[in-house]
Amino acid sequence: MINVKRFQSIHDIEESLWNSIISKAEFFHDYRFVQSVEDAKVEGSRCWYLLFYAHDKLVGSAALSAFKISLDLFLGPTAQKIIQRLRRWFPNFFKIEMLFCGLPISIGKHNLIISDSSYTDEILNSLVGEMEAISRGQGIKYMCVKEFCRDHIRDIDGLTAHGFFRAPSLPYVSMPVRWSNFDQYLSALRYKYRRQIKNNLKKMRTGKHTIEYQNFPAPVSSEPVLVLGSAAICPADRFYELYLQVMAQAGVQLEILNSAFFEHLFMKMQDQFEILTFQQGGEVLGAALLYSHEGTMTFLLVGINYSRRDEFALYFNLIYGILKLAMERGCKQLDLGQTSYYIKQRIGGDCIPTYFYMKSRSRFIHGCLKFFRRFLFPELAVSTHHVFR
Repeated sequence: MINVKRFQSIHDIEESLWNSIISKAEFFHDYRFVQSVEDAKVEGSRCWYLLFYAHDKLVGSAALSAFKISLDLFLGPTAQKIIQRLRRWFPNFFKIEMLFCGLPISIGKHNLIISDSSYTDEILNSLVGEMEAISRGQGIKYMCVKEFCRDHIRDIDGLTAHGFFRAPSLPYVSMPVRWSNFDQYLSALRYKYRRQIKNNLKKMRTGKHTIEYQNFPAPVSSEPVLVLGSAAICPADRFYELYLQVMAQAGVQLEILNSAFFEHLFMKMQDQFEILTFQQGGEVLGAALLYSHEGTMTFLLVGINYSRRDEFALYFNLIYGILKLAMERGCKQLDLGQTSYYIKQRIGGDCIPTYFYMKSRSRFIHGCLKFFRRFLFPELAVSTHHVFR
């Protein structure tokens, strides 16, 4: 028998208790990460937290958030065009408030932890009951449990027995790391992919066909250089400024993180992540937030100065630097997140199908969404690249 305790703030839960059932790999469910999102009030979200107990033993936890989204962000290009036309007359059409099991940050990860799989069905039943109770109390008509990679579907698909339907989200890119150094990796590539990397590396102006970086603090150089360091290497306000430039170019924006999020994250978790920067003359032109855990390196967030992007192939060379760093650390896997599939696949990344589960409390609307889900929520078609020889 599962008992549930519900909290309206992560501050009402002891950090040691919340983190007691998560692994180091679950950075996005870490107490301080969740706290950073809540305290920043990203997208004006409201949060709830669930602890699942079996015989007084904590066996699961979940982070819930409610905020307004434009539902067309999930849709295919045809549906998006139709909705954009309808918004000429109905500005709020398809803009809804949704209760998520998950945080208001698009990272291709989930915020439902089940430490003992024997309780999965009971925990899902309790989760749905809590979400329905909250949505009724808050007048929210839509619920969503996000996001689960293909390997987790077997564990979580029991949600369909509670009226949720499964739909494809954006694929998640992951890459096995099989090389001990960057030159070895380049040798393994087919010619056209290796040539593209070498052409981008030339923009580093080192005269070398390999990637190099320095540790912070590095001497100020008029030539472009990659520099690795802690949060001090790129203050939160500078990272946020560069991040906004990336979001301004993004095709999909479920939410935009605010400056308060970066301030809290850099303050509370600076000892848990690193930043790889692209600098020239001491100015940070690009920055990537990285987290390493148990043989896996995860690329979290990125910021780019778009006025200098093409001059230095900023995004490309940051990605190459991350890959080299993963090799040097002896990582076996590099997680590259969602979007920007062109470059991530061309360096050897694999696109992994990712899904969310959705339900409307209105039977009519739910029936329409479910019936037209292949049209409304099409699976993103990504190209296949044969990168290696």
